[in-house]
Amino acid sequence: MSDFNKCYFTGRLGKDPELRSTSNGTSVCTFSLAVERPKAKNAERGETDWIDFVAWRSTAEYIARYFGKGRKVVVEAAARTRKYEDKNGVNHKVVEFNVTEIQAADSRPQGNNGGGSYGDGGYQQQYTAPAQDNFTPLTDEDGELPF
Repeated sequence: MSDFNKCYFTGRLGKDPELRSTSNGTSVCTFSLAVERPKAKNAERGETDWIDFVAWRSTAEYIARYFGKGRKVVVEAAARTRKYEDKNGVNHKVVEFNVTEIQAADSRPQGNNGGGSYGDGGYQQQYTAPAQDNFTPLTDEDGELPF
């Protein structure tokens, strides 16, 4: 049996996603998701974990365009570890979650955040990272898509 590396998270973006480009022009987007733990017995609220995510290429551009601070999302990701040495020569190990799919979990952005216009009816958007660079996402112009 092969190993399995797939994680699912539901939460709210703590701030607007940050879109950058690598030196060779590849788009990369980073964002943090506030994920609330189940509350303990007799507690008013659960504790919140802040999970860091990284998205690449067209997925990065999509997230930066359509999602903003406060937006509730469902994220599918794969855990990745990387090591680096800081300017003081100290070695660090970081666990990040690379986004493979993201979906809005609310019907429209809160306030003025969250990217493009969603219209009066509000609908949920979903995006899966393309397997190839020539991938063209489907549009739901007539409201017939099942997701």
